[in-house]
Parts: sequence; C-alpha cells; structure tokens
Amino acid sequence: MALVSSLTCLPASLNADPYDEYFHHAAVSTEGGKEIADRQFPATSTGYQELCGWAIGHGFITKAGVECTGSYGLGLTDVLVRRGIWVIDVIAPGKQLRRVRGKTDQIDSVNAARAVMNEIATTIPKTRNGTVEALRVLRSTRKLLVKQCTESINQLQGLLVSAPAELRESLAKFTGKTLAQACSKLRDRASDDIVMRTTRQMLRSLAKRCLEMFAETAPR
Repeated sequence: MALVSSLTCLPASLNADPYDEYFHHAAVSTEGGKEIADRQFPATSTGYQELCGWAIGHGFITKAGVECTGSYGLGLTDVLVRRGIWVIDVIAPGKQLRRVRGKTDQIDSVNAARAVMNEIATTIPKTRNGTVEALRVLRSTRKLLVKQCTESINQLQGLLVSAPAELRESLAKFTGKTLAQACSKLRDRASDDIVMRTTRQMLRSLAKRCLEMFAETAPR
C-alpha cells in the first residue's frame, strides 16, 4: 500500500504479503525505498482490521499493494476496498531478484512495496462480488462436478475390466450415464460369492454417486 505520511508529508509504501492462509506480512517503506516498519498479522477479519489500523498509524493510506488478491489476499483486499483504498495486485518477486536480495516474508513485502511506489505493479484486482462472482462460483463448481463424474464413469469401467465374466458381459452394452444407471440397479444374489457380491456393491455405490453429480450438473 502507498501512504502519505501525516508527519513529513512524504509518500510512503506499504505492502501486505499473504504468504499463506494463516498470516499476512505487511511492510511500510518511504518513497525512496527505505523501510519504516514491518509486522505480521493473522489472516482473519480481526487481523485485517488490525493491519489497517497499524498502517493508518503511519500515515494516510492512498494505495495498497497486495499479493494473491484472488486467493489468500482476497479477504484483506475486500477490507481495503471497503475503506476506499486503491488496491494494486502485486506479483511475487522473480527468482533472479530473490537470489540477489534474499527470500523472506519481510524482504518480499518491501520489494512489493517498492514495485507499487515505482509503478512497476499497476494491475487493479478483479472485484469478487455481485452477479459475476456468483456466476464464477457456479461455473467452477459445475466444472469440478463434471470432472468428478467423468472420473466416476472411468472407475466403473475400470472395475468392469476385472469383474466376473457374468457381470462384465451383462453390462458390456452400456456406456456413460446409461452404465451408471444400470450399475445403480444391481442387486446382491444369494448365489454370489464374495468377489461377485463385493464388485456389485462397489459398482452400485459408485454409480449412485455418479448419478447424483449428473443430476446436479443437468441444465435447469
């Protein structure tokens, strides 16, 4: 984040580095790149407010540099935007820069702050609210369900390859969703040995889960 110091009236920069889902590391630097302060905060709603309060204590915040604004840094980004602070999406330093300056959370925060102040980082993060965000969540969830459904069908077919001949031949004409429907209707028989009984049960269990996913991904 970029600050204008209330004491010296000199621009400064602050960056929040969300290096995992539990903590954020923030650093404040002057316009010339000299570090003023740095501190670690928990990645929670309370932690976000504490970070903002700590940053404001160093001056009036005008700009914020945050890494991973679409994932680990999303919560902090939302808090900053609601406070009317201009957020910049900062890319993590490259390997060459890390070899020269080192790799720590503190160093990453300072490097990212400099990138904001020097206008190397200028990307505005995408908003994660409204209809667009709702559609993104629906689309990503449906994509995952379709993938899992395909995997379940492949597992059914894989089980049939080594299934007892009688069971394999009775299901040979089915594929895809029709295979799942046929397998879901399999019933145990008193004459089944342990291999046949277990295979029927596993096919039936997989098929029912697959049909549930088919139903969830069907057009409405």
